Amino acid sequence: MVNMTSEDLMTKLKEDALRNLKYAFTMMKIAEVEKLTVSSEDLEKAYTDISSMYGMPVEDVRKALGNREDGLRRDLLNQKVVEFLKETNSL
Repeated sequence: MVNMTSEDLMTKLKEDALRNLKYAFTMMKIAEVEKLTVSSEDLEKAYTDISSMYGMPVEDVRKALGNREDGLRRDLLNQKVVEFLKETNSL
């Protein structure tokens, strides 16, 4: 980004934003079509895994994440989509 004009920087940022949106919409559509969801059990396992990773009680993890549970659910759903794609495609 060094030696970029503000116009070049804006162009790059727009391209990056567009690529990120396409990725997010593609992942959401695959999850929808394949009926992939994040269950309460998936979420509980994620909390437990994070708890173990950081050596803190599950309730403290919940508090630390606060209102970011939607982001955690989205990450878990993306992981399920990636696993689905790995399982169904051999390259």
